[in-house]
Amino acid sequence: MPALEVALGVAEAVMGGVELVKGIYQDTTGGFHIKADSGSYPKELGEFLQPGTLVNRQVLRFVADGYFWDTELGISLRGSFSNNTDELLCFEDAPGIPSNRYMTNVQFFESPHSDTVSKSLLDLSITGYDQPYGSPDNPYLAFSVVGHFDPVGVGDARFAFNLYIDSYGEVSSGEVDCSSQLKITDREGYIEIYLNQ
Repeated sequence: MPALEVALGVAEAVMGGVELVKGIYQDTTGGFHIKADSGSYPKELGEFLQPGTLVNRQVLRFVADGYFWDTELGISLRGSFSNNTDELLCFEDAPGIPSNRYMTNVQFFESPHSDTVSKSLLDLSITGYDQPYGSPDNPYLAFSVVGHFDPVGVGDARFAFNLYIDSYGEVSSGEVDCSSQLKITDREGYIEIYLNQ
């Protein structure tokens, strides 16, 4: 059992693997149709890592300002994050993979702050990539987010983008593909998906 942590130079550090649990969250309540994977990094050290900083907050916000009805739907993230900028460390019995840069049990679920979606539709798939992104001193999990947003009123849009989550629990988007009606913007602490109706 790795227990003793030793200093690890950035040049000696290597990326670990990603552990995915496919389709761990599924919800088809009202107009929500969501399927989301869960991810952890690095999978090689999962059982030996100390509990990190718990993050539990909304990270995707779907908004449409309607003529009669506004829609706001949210997806939240929950997980444990190393939240650490100290010198890289590794377990003596597991050299190379930093033990103080991790993300464990990262899961997605419907935000409790969402509007009732009985009259709107959010069809969403969040699929994890099986390789980490970034570098050993700044790793992040990556997920493909694909879906269809159809709020009450005129207009609906399909979208696809990558969602990146770092070891602090911060999110950012990349590789965006969406209709011209939709605007996807990185905000402080979350990503906004805005439909101009």
